[in-house]
Amino acid sequence: MSRHRGWRAVAAVGLLAVVMVAALGGFGRHGGRNTVYPIAGVGQRVDAGALAVTPLCAWVASGKPGRLPNPFDKGRYLILRLRVENLTESGAAATAYLQDDVVWLADGKTDQKEAAQLQRADDHSFGVQLQPRLPTVVDLVWELPGGVAPRQPAVWGVFRRERVERTYLTNEQAWVQGKPDTKLRLQAGDACTQGRAS
Repeated sequence: MSRHRGWRAVAAVGLLAVVMVAALGGFGRHGGRNTVYPIAGVGQRVDAGALAVTPLCAWVASGKPGRLPNPFDKGRYLILRLRVENLTESGAAATAYLQDDVVWLADGKTDQKEAAQLQRADDHSFGVQLQPRLPTVVDLVWELPGGVAPRQPAVWGVFRRERVERTYLTNEQAWVQGKPDTKLRLQAGDACTQGRAS
């Protein structure tokens, strides 16, 4: 019985930590409303701990990259093309890190939106594997709410990840999402031809 109570206490502490991170984390909330983040543009590499990202271009399209035109798809999409380097020793979780750590700031400041999909830029496949130290060019895709064009220049936020020797839940080493680190600011044009090969 006491054993179950111990696990319940650990789970409660873990849940409390997750709630606190959610309440305190995020662009615009961390450090108060006057927080100024470094800005990166086209071709500027950002080392965010577990990953390094280099923005190549951004564009708005009436269809998803690499898909045939679909007359039933009335959506418009914002696409960010990045060269991504996995700086960890494993490719297992790096793809999930990318979708969690690069968010579109729809209002340019605090309105964080995770990408709806992630795919390779060269063949448009969804099976993105970010192998350690092997740069890969990917497209992150967001559906624009109501098809409304994004504010220009479009802004994304990049979170930093820190390696911890023991997490509070598993007691194993892991890369844990940390504070907001950098903003990417790019003009979202009508097309992009950069970075097709990875």
